[in-house]
Amino acid sequence: MSSAPPALDCAASDAGLTASPRGRGDESTASPPAFSRTDCWEEWYRRFASLPADRQGRRTVSATFKTKEGYSLGGWQNTQRGRYKKGMLTAQQIAKLESVGFVWDALQAGWEEGFTQFLTFPAEADGSRNVPRSHTTPDGFRLGIWLDRQRRTYRDGQLDPVRLSRLEAAGIVWDAHGTLAWAEAMDRLRAYPADASGKRLVPQDHVTDDGYPLGRWLSYQRQLHNSGAMDAAHAADLDSAGMVWEPQEGAWIEALRRFEAWPRDADGLRHVPTRYILPDGYRLGRQPAPNPPPPPPPPPPP
Repeated sequence: MSSAPPALDCAASDAGLTASPRGRGDESTASPPAFSRTDCWEEWYRRFASLPADRQGRRTVSATFKTKEGYSLGGWQNTQRGRYKKGMLTAQQIAKLESVGFVWDALQAGWEEGFTQFLTFPAEADGSRNVPRSHTTPDGFRLGIWLDRQRRTYRDGQLDPVRLSRLEAAGIVWDAHGTLAWAEAMDRLRAYPADASGKRLVPQDHVTDDGYPLGRWLSYQRQLHNSGAMDAAHAADLDSAGMVWEPQEGAWIEALRRFEAWPRDADGLRHVPTRYILPDGYRLGRQPAPNPPPPPPPPPPP
């Protein structure tokens, strides 16, 4: 009965280019036949092809990646790229590598991975994708940081025109800080409870549960609005969210709302102790009598 052929052991070779099987025993034992470079290339290729592909069917590993059997597939991958650039790979080898999603340009592959992750982020109604800088995808990709790099490259005038076009079509926000800051503040405003009229009466010292100074932010928006420096779209956005533009009116309405929540006595009156403070710190007893704000001036005579 013939013995099984010796197993390929190319792990110690120079990135799979040269190798021979490791024989054991004394020197009188006949040496097994040497494996050719082609044999070992095929072994390295088989191990590389067994790696999982990404969503686009590509296979790529880090330069230091090594299998548990000792195969430095990262080094082998880089060797194939170098040999490809020098025209040292056969047409058959090139075809086999491409058939399993081999990536010839590592930088381009990294960019494509970032772009693919960007496309998975939900878009707004206008098609834009407002990705926070701290956002990391479920599989660990730091998408916010990747987008920051694209913006820096864009500002430096170094972003490839094709990549620029693809990013804009996908909804990238170039002015991330301003746009995201506005969107996040508006989300917090809309989360604040509205009254029966749809107004959101946010106290000036109100801070959200996550530490955002919403009251101060709204005060700043009023200053911009009163000075005529506010963008019309931002003003409309705030109006739709129930913004109270006049602080005095807002304070009065807030006091009235809290006063109306106070129970009446037998005569139908509400007697609030002067020093009474609500559980949330609002000094209801020290508020001025709830007189309505002055009416608007009458229209001019015809």
